[in-house]
Amino acid sequence: MKIVALSGGADSVCLLLKTVEAGHSVEALHCNFHLRGAESDRDEEFCHSLCRKLGVRLRVKHFDTAAYASEHKVSIEMAARELRYAWFEEVRQELGADDILVAHHQDDNIETMLFNLMRGTGISGLTGMKERNGHIVRPLLDMTRQEILVFLAERGQDYVTDSTNLETDVIRNKIRLQLLPLMEEIFPSVRKNLVKTMRYLQKTETVVNGGRSAELDLFTLLKPLGFTSKQIEAIADGRWKMGKERVGDESPMGTLSVQTYQKGNGFKPSKEPFLITLDADKVKTPLVMRYVKEGDRFKPFGMKGCSKLVSDFLTDLKIEAYERHSQPVVCDAEGEIIWLVGHRVCHKVACTENTINILELRYSNI
Repeated sequence: MKIVALSGGADSVCLLLKTVEAGHSVEALHCNFHLRGAESDRDEEFCHSLCRKLGVRLRVKHFDTAAYASEHKVSIEMAARELRYAWFEEVRQELGADDILVAHHQDDNIETMLFNLMRGTGISGLTGMKERNGHIVRPLLDMTRQEILVFLAERGQDYVTDSTNLETDVIRNKIRLQLLPLMEEIFPSVRKNLVKTMRYLQKTETVVNGGRSAELDLFTLLKPLGFTSKQIEAIADGRWKMGKERVGDESPMGTLSVQTYQKGNGFKPSKEPFLITLDADKVKTPLVMRYVKEGDRFKPFGMKGCSKLVSDFLTDLKIEAYERHSQPVVCDAEGEIIWLVGHRVCHKVACTENTINILELRYSNI
């Protein structure tokens, strides 16, 4: 028996459909908090209609939420939460069910993280909601709001909309309607990165509390060997493998692809950090890619006749110490560094107006 919390909104309707489609015996629970007048009754009637169509039993509980909030001196939002979860637990125990399924999704989790961050919190408050918290289970935490809407559209399933979700006088609504769109305008992948950060912090919290995290253990072991965070995450998830189609020097530190060609009239030296163009006639091959060593020096382009400690150069760029230890360099046949990967080439191999042949080096850490 699966208990599903059903508000009638897109998220809970999606959860109900998924649970039914998975072949589970389902009982739905709907709370009427009587906070939105006729709209609250509309939501209740929608849930009755949907459950009749799906052949799902529906229980409805009516609450005087405002009176409860006044009596217990809590906000309306907190009153609704306390009433809802107390009733859910009563039903769970009555039915002898293991879990109560609720429809929080990935976007809800991001809003929770940002809300806690602005309010002030420790690691726990930045890890977001857990997929399981006691008997409460959140199966949709990996789904975005947009993915939920697509799921419903594909099935031609309608849902109700809570008009208070569109008002900007509630903090969470302001985060959803104003803050997150602004953050995406500045950094389009911010949602994905916040989810990744929450997962990292969940692993950190596990270790802080005396547990073990396979990914953090792997990070400690493999990061000094040059594996990237993306590769270590893939290894922990069992998704990582070396591609046989890669060209050039392939190692945990990345791939170096090499190409030579004659300079044309429209040639311009590359300004990309991981794609460089050198004077092929000045480069002594074969090339070797390795990690930076203590005492390494090189002659950065733009510093004629001068050499500089690689460690000092990276420090000037404000590269963190732990990143400096895994910095790749490309050396020529005599062991001289000709490229500090991602940052600067050596002065003596840079292209000039007299260059005839081009050596192109491309670095990838994927």
